[in-house]
Amino acid sequence: MSSAYPNPTDHNASREPLRQPFSVADDRKLVFWHWPQHAGLPRLHWAHATGFHARTYTPLLDRLSGNWNVVAWDMRGHGASHAAALAQKLHHWDTYYRDLTQWLDEQNEPVWLAGHSIGATISLVAAARRPGQVAGLLLAEPVLLAGWPRWLVKFARLAGATARLPHPAAARARRSHFPSKSQAMNVYRGRGAFATWPDEWLAAYVAHGLIAEGNNFRLACSPAWEADTFASVDPDSITDIKALQCPLLVLQGTRQSTVFDRARAGLERRAPAARFEAVANTTHFLPMEQPEAIVRGLSGLFAEAS
Repeated sequence: MSSAYPNPTDHNASREPLRQPFSVADDRKLVFWHWPQHAGLPRLHWAHATGFHARTYTPLLDRLSGNWNVVAWDMRGHGASHAAALAQKLHHWDTYYRDLTQWLDEQNEPVWLAGHSIGATISLVAAARRPGQVAGLLLAEPVLLAGWPRWLVKFARLAGATARLPHPAAARARRSHFPSKSQAMNVYRGRGAFATWPDEWLAAYVAHGLIAEGNNFRLACSPAWEADTFASVDPDSITDIKALQCPLLVLQGTRQSTVFDRARAGLERRAPAARFEAVANTTHFLPMEQPEAIVRGLSGLFAEAS
């Protein structure tokens, strides 16, 4: 990585992250995972995709922790924050935006934000709401709606039919219980959303994405909560961005990307520092398929800002 990075105080420290609770405004507790922290390194927060959790990205975050003070949350309803799901139905991603901006408000220096899918979108909106608290942004396959996808979501919302959209419907139908984690691995391997994942990524997802329940294991993020998260997608995430000046890199897949051309144009108008990079031979699951693109992208952003 770039020589612009300060050197960590102990390269040989364990990469095992520490679990730290964080109370949000409605008195729910979220879990933030802190990889080994070293004096002088820049701080980076990673936000995961819908249905996953922070430690799904262990193969990437372990790699980054040599040059960054990595923090990654399990957003409410996911992973170790599964108990923080709202009692009522989730209606808008603003719930997630408020959670991350509250965490930013309690940091004593600007941090870097990065994330995947919804995690990228949450990071973008949080940076727009707290520009003085964010040093730079890397967004991997953010969910940015414009044109007909945006109006489809708006119409479905007005009609009370968001649960019938493809992603919420598929999430609600997910299998939620397994007799063992190894059986879950066998079910997921090479299929659906996991089709392009290396085994180490799938193992990281299963290890912390299922929790014991009696003699079985169940998904920490329930299919109902995952479906509600998809159904409550923010169609106006771009239009809510007024002027974002920090360094910003958007990495997008070359197949099945959620970065639409009109959305890209809208973000470019509102964030003049934004750069876009298509990563060859990747899909929406770019971080799992090409994690080195994330490492290189962050290195370049840091060097640009230094």
